[in-house]
Amino acid sequence: MENILIVEDNFLIAQDLKQSLEKNNFCVVAIVDNAEEAILIINKDKIDLIIIDIVINGKINGIDLAEIITLNYQIPFIYLTSNSDKKTIAKALKHQPKSYLIKPFTDIDIFTNVKLALANKPKNETKKASSSIIIKVNGEYLKINFKDVLFINSEGNYLKFKTAQNEYVVRMKFKDLATKTPVYITQVHKSYFVNLHKVSLFKASYLNLDGVKLPIGRTFKNTVHEMLKNI
Repeated sequence: MENILIVEDNFLIAQDLKQSLEKNNFCVVAIVDNAEEAILIINKDKIDLIIIDIVINGKINGIDLAEIITLNYQIPFIYLTSNSDKKTIAKALKHQPKSYLIKPFTDIDIFTNVKLALANKPKNETKKASSSIIIKVNGEYLKINFKDVLFINSEGNYLKFKTAQNEYVVRMKFKDLATKTPVYITQVHKSYFVNLHKVSLFKASYLNLDGVKLPIGRTFKNTVHEMLKNI
C-alpha cells in the first residue's frame, strides 16, 4: 500500500481527499496545512507521493515546498489547487509535478492522477540515506564521510566540500548532490547545503558552523529552523 502525504489548509477538502484515497486503498500518512510540518513528516516517515495545495498556511507556499522536495527528497508530488491562471501554472510546473489538478476534484480525477504519478515513479526516486560520497580530486578518488562535512557550497558547475580540516572542489551540481545526501545534510540557501549536526548557533537569517557564518534563504528559513529544533 502506497503512503501519501496531504498538504492542504482547507479541512473539509483535506478530509474529502483522504476519504477518496482510502476508498481506493491508499494510505494517508498525515494531513498537514503548512510546509514546516510536511518536512518533518517526510523526514520521519516513508512517503511515496505528496499532494500539495499551492496556497497553504505559513510563510512557505506550496510551490516553494515543491522546490524543497525536488532538491532534497525527489519524492513525486501532485499539485491540487483552485488557482488556474497561466502565470501560477507556469511557475508551478517549473518543479516538474506529476500532475496539476484544479479544484473541485472528483474521485476518478484523484484515483487516475495518483495511479499515474506512482506508475511513473522511478525505483530510485526516494531519498538515499548515504553515509559518504566518492569524489574525484586531482585525478584521484577520495571518500568523504558526510558526518565530517561542515557545509557544501555551489560555485557554478562546481561544489566545494568543506570539512574541519580540508576543502575539496569537484565538478558537480546541486541537483546531482541532493539524491546522495542523508537528511541531516540539507539545503539552507540556493548556494549552500549544511550539516545540521554541526550548527552551533542559528538566527532568523543565518547560522554558524565552526565559526563560519552562512546565510539562510527565505524559502528555506522556516523549514531549517524546525529541523534544527528537532535535532
